[in-house]
Amino acid sequence: ELPIASVLTLDLLEGFVLTFVEAIFFVYWFGRIGKNHTFLSFLHYNVMLSIAASIPTIAILLITQNFEPTSWIAIIGGFIAISYIIYMFSVNLALATGSSKKYAFGAILIVILMQIIFYTFIFSALVS
Repeated sequence: ELPIASVLTLDLLEGFVLTFVEAIFFVYWFGRIGKNHTFLSFLHYNVMLSIAASIPTIAILLITQNFEPTSWIAIIGGFIAISYIIYMFSVNLALATGSSKKYAFGAILIVILMQIIFYTFIFSALVS
């Protein structure tokens, strides 16, 4: 096992890398439909919305930690947190860029896929 300082450092580095990659992706994705925003505006957007998404997620996790991880309350709480984050990101991204909600939702799904791939490779590299 890695010491806690190493795990926290790795998490911070992963967060920075993914934030920059997501901002670059948003510039490309919305530039395709003529919604030209700067890299810096998407970077600010991504950081602020990540903080906003963390607050209710932490609250839900604090509530569900008193239950067994396999209980229905914990599973439903996790599903609610994930659904809320995806919805909040999609709606706010559509409003911020002036695009349709479907197009913003597609961008969020692609970002989630990028994160899953990234964390899968990082995890497999650490385990190996």
